[in-house]
Amino acid sequence: MEAMAGFNCRDVAIDVGDTVLRGEIYLPAGEGPFPGAILLHGMAAGRKIMRPAAQELAARGVVALIYDLRGHGDSGGVYAGQGAEDVRKSIGWLAEQPFVMPERIGLVGHSLGGRLVLIAAAQEPLVAAVVALAPAPDLLFQDLAKDEEGREFLINPPRAVIHYPGPEVPGADSWDGWRLIQNMRLNGYRMSIIWADTIATWNAFPLERAVRCRPPRPLLLVHGVLDQAAPYRYTWRLARAACPPCKLWTLPFGIHSTPYGRPARRQWIRWLEKHLRPAQMVIGREEAA
Repeated sequence: MEAMAGFNCRDVAIDVGDTVLRGEIYLPAGEGPFPGAILLHGMAAGRKIMRPAAQELAARGVVALIYDLRGHGDSGGVYAGQGAEDVRKSIGWLAEQPFVMPERIGLVGHSLGGRLVLIAAAQEPLVAAVVALAPAPDLLFQDLAKDEEGREFLINPPRAVIHYPGPEVPGADSWDGWRLIQNMRLNGYRMSIIWADTIATWNAFPLERAVRCRPPRPLLLVHGVLDQAAPYRYTWRLARAACPPCKLWTLPFGIHSTPYGRPARRQWIRWLEKHLRPAQMVIGREEAA
């Protein structure tokens, strides 16, 4: 276990049946038990994107779990559209830890991770609060199919496992594909994916259904208006379709990465902490401040 300012960090391996998800857990100082949160990155990224948020949460008294999605980073398996069931199993794993309040577990996800936490929250009654950062929309692949190559990719996607960084991204224009691959190389990201299965299962649980039928737990949607990777209009529609309590936080000049950047991150961390802490803990914290 590695000690840091106000919290500790240790590596974890979560067995989800057919593979192992590898990540880190950040533990607040003190006896506990504490509220908990699971933070998920997006497609073709890795858990280190969520590391600053996990550290801030732990410093504020919330156990924070981050891991690489299946087929990403250090985790095993191949990404083929799965993910929500992995989230549910990670919730169960976290709830079993003696230092965590099982009824006070929240979910945070960006892009693909945002999509997965919305679906998991609709299926898992243990979730106390959800923050979805620029969630990947149902029509993501249709929106990407803007030219002949993109339409061909959507109709006849590759059925073999493709390992990234490496080949070009099917269906993406040359600039977007080059930028994604270079970002993966620069940050040391890894992804193994079957595009055909991912596309075929993408809309198996539509997001509007997920936000409508979820248990009545606090939901925060955060999205930048200038996001071109996951258009803002879809999250706006989710906010209109969601059962209460739901809040949409619009970032007027935000792009796809803005929601997990430092200024925005501090705002949704405060929101999450407020909704995860029992009332007496919130009162005690305010008195101490």
